[in-house]
Amino acid sequence: MIELQRELKSDAEIETMQKAQDITDKAFAEVLTRIKVGMTEKELQAELIYCLYKNGAKIENIVKNEPNINKKPPPRLG
Repeated sequence: MIELQRELKSDAEIETMQKAQDITDKAFAEVLTRIKVGMTEKELQAELIYCLYKNGAKIENIVKNEPNINKKPPPRLG
């Protein structure tokens, strides 16, 4: 029964999923224009979170903190 409920989406669920995808598409398109040579993962993460919120995201923990995010960043170029 639970499996069937997971498979079937209401119109409201589909609308919510589409809205989330639209926000994500806009945020990623915008963040691509902000990427710079030498930018750290944390800087990029901050830009992505900003763009997601700017475009309407409403969740608190958007980006997972990956294990390599705290490693020493590569040397800056230029």
